[in-house]
Amino acid sequence: MNKIQTITVFIITFLLFSSGLIFAEDSAPKTLFGDFLSISGYGGVSVEYARLNDETYGWLTGGRGAVIIDDTFAIGGFGKMFVQPTKRAELTGTPYSGEEPYVHLGYGGLLLEYHLNPKDLVHLSVGVLAGVGGVSYSPYSIEDDEFDTDADRPTDIEAFVVVEPEVTLLINLTRFCRAGLGVSYRYPYGLDGNENAAELTDSTLQGFNGILQIQFGWF
Repeated sequence: MNKIQTITVFIITFLLFSSGLIFAEDSAPKTLFGDFLSISGYGGVSVEYARLNDETYGWLTGGRGAVIIDDTFAIGGFGKMFVQPTKRAELTGTPYSGEEPYVHLGYGGLLLEYHLNPKDLVHLSVGVLAGVGGVSYSPYSIEDDEFDTDADRPTDIEAFVVVEPEVTLLINLTRFCRAGLGVSYRYPYGLDGNENAAELTDSTLQGFNGILQIQFGWF
């Protein structure tokens, strides 16, 4: 085989290979959602500073996770727990000298978010948290050894409903991690006039939260 024949065979082989790639791309199977819809997700933790009963401040820790649709809309769940104050009188603003001085309080439920320009280095998200919570009183704090026994754990847990809109400023730290500073406003319902909730009322828990959160996922 001379040089011209060798070059001719090479060119024909190259053209056949290239046309095969083009044909393979054109023959990709059609799908129901195509390429216009992407699915990802994240999980995260938060620390929150809360305003309570118009004069007391508290701390919450929480977690959240969501499925992200098309990079903008997220739907998932969340959970939060008050870690300070743990004293009943501090939370309600009413003096207490009985046998159950400690309060245990948390809530969780559905999370909905919408992200504006999520691929930018810094972007905003707006969302709403909606769910149910529980409050109970106990002779012991969760940090006490006695709290680990079933006999000393609180049994009367009173439920309430919570709706909490929020706005968050997020910064993309890496492809898989972002941090956020946000503010939310908590609207509880169902504590007023409830004997098991005692001094705790809807207005006690109603108020602003300042939120610091870290999220890990595929953004």
